[in-house]
Amino acid sequence: MALETFGLAVNILSLIQFTGKLTAMGYDYIGGVARASKDCNDLVYELSSLARVLTNLQSHIETSGTQTSAIQQLNEAGGPIESCTKHLTELRAKLGTRDGLKGLIDSLTWPLKEAETLQHIARIERYKSAFAFAMSVDQLALAKSIKADIRSIDNVVQRTDNVARDSRRVVYETKHVANIIVSTTQSTNTVTHDTNATLHSLQHRIKSDSEIREERLLLEKREKALKWLYPDAFDNRHTEITNKRQKDTGDWVLQLPGFQGWIKQDSNSNKLCAYGIPGAGKTFISSFVIDHLEALSQKESYAVAYIYFDYNEQTRQTPENVFASLIKQLACRLPYLPLKIGELYDDLHMKTKRPTLDDLYTTLEELQRQFPRIFLIFDALDECHEEDQRKVLLPLFQRLGTESGIKLFFTSRPYPEDIKDSFLDAEKIEIYAQEGDIKKFIEEKINGNRRARRLIEKSKCKERIINQLCKCAEGMFLLVRFHIEYLCQQTSPNQIIAAIDKIETSTTGMKPLNPTYDRVIREINRQNKDVIDLALRVFSWLLKARRVLTVEEIKIAVSVQPGRYELDELDLPDRPTLLEVCGGLVTIDEDTDTVRFAHYTVQEFLVEKSIAIDTGPNIAVT
Repeated sequence: MALETFGLAVNILSLIQFTGKLTAMGYDYIGGVARASKDCNDLVYELSSLARVLTNLQSHIETSGTQTSAIQQLNEAGGPIESCTKHLTELRAKLGTRDGLKGLIDSLTWPLKEAETLQHIARIERYKSAFAFAMSVDQLALAKSIKADIRSIDNVVQRTDNVARDSRRVVYETKHVANIIVSTTQSTNTVTHDTNATLHSLQHRIKSDSEIREERLLLEKREKALKWLYPDAFDNRHTEITNKRQKDTGDWVLQLPGFQGWIKQDSNSNKLCAYGIPGAGKTFISSFVIDHLEALSQKESYAVAYIYFDYNEQTRQTPENVFASLIKQLACRLPYLPLKIGELYDDLHMKTKRPTLDDLYTTLEELQRQFPRIFLIFDALDECHEEDQRKVLLPLFQRLGTESGIKLFFTSRPYPEDIKDSFLDAEKIEIYAQEGDIKKFIEEKINGNRRARRLIEKSKCKERIINQLCKCAEGMFLLVRFHIEYLCQQTSPNQIIAAIDKIETSTTGMKPLNPTYDRVIREINRQNKDVIDLALRVFSWLLKARRVLTVEEIKIAVSVQPGRYELDELDLPDRPTLLEVCGGLVTIDEDTDTVRFAHYTVQEFLVEKSIAIDTGPNIAVT
């Protein structure tokens, strides 16, 4: 029975944690839309209510020690706990799926239709009723057991009186039995009192309409406060990188002694710096580390938050916004609004003020008490502006790692002096493209292109391609990517062989990516004038824009002509054209519908070579 009770408690605890995380996911959706629907809010409320019912059930099991069949049946195969877990897993899968955003988009899309949402609400209400009913049956059985004990005692007293009248020989035994009866009666009175107290407590748990309204108001305040704190979705960039990351790559980093010591708390420092040259795949490693820690958090209740720094987002990724995003990510993992955030919201919202950086830092420290461990991941720290961002952020990161005990993971190029000086005491690992990962990447690219696969099979040069690209990679995934895309553009086996020869004879020098970028620019310049002009306009807008541009914005921007004041759809280039004319130096993120350079080094190359600097707009988008 003890083993069954333990298994039941473990399953309920797991379901509580899962429900809490699903509730947080719902809040994330609500926080990302301009106006959440009523059924969306109702579903999140029911999930939060289910978590409270499960918590009450867990408390009842821990205090009562034994359970009736009604409680035990909850944990049977196909029972309410298993069914509820299966249902919530299905719901989580649906909430976790997002379609790409189209045009100039200002809000996220709730993935469930109204009828489907109402069905989920009804099922959750049935699970709540089943759990509450089982507790009621268990309480009633306990009360009946107590009454049966009292009747048994009465019978003992009657039998004792009869024995006393029949014989004086048993007087001593009778007195002894009477003492036992008195003691048992006192114990029974105590149990009865405890039962009455439990029933009284249960009655208080039955919420009135006013209490339900109050809870709804608290949930609404939580949603508004978190949206006020940081209105943007924080996981778009991570989703984009994860979708691009080659499957089954990056796990080598888990075997590095520096990483193992950091994650197992065997290291002397809470900070781990992963350095790598441009194009080494640092951002993909950050994505892998985040997913790995998220998987651990499912078992250990850890908290994970992250920031992907981006040179195109320097004006938006202010120190205040960075800390606000981290706080929102951590708060979304809790089923309630943390007190400190509520106080900031109450004090500043109506005054149209924003929290200071000191307020945010203090709030982050307060949140640390809510989790056993916190991991913060910061990718591309070197892409922060040295004066506007790093000068403020680096001392704060140093404090977090030394004073608060929070675990911090950074990626960066190896040479920014201010970063090196700030983390002299940090553990350090080197990030570079591993040969095994490179081979998987090349295989995937070839197999994903039918023409290239057919031509490479005909030319029988697949092994030569893999060996040559691994040899010339020089620790850079990005270089391999440009080479394999160049090979896949060829239209005959001889052209592929000639392209391999050209790659073999190319030199790298101090900037190994520059010969590849030079080759792309030469290919663009061989096209007709209209193609060249369009490519230069795209480069120019991306160079001068002060934020990331959407596909629709870049299509309109490159189509504007002097003296023309109207455009229609027929004037705009389509997506494939934008990508083709830029020769792979520009990418489109389908999830966020935004356009960016393939890598930070592309922008550096174009600026260094003064390509597209004087072309296109004279005023940057703000």
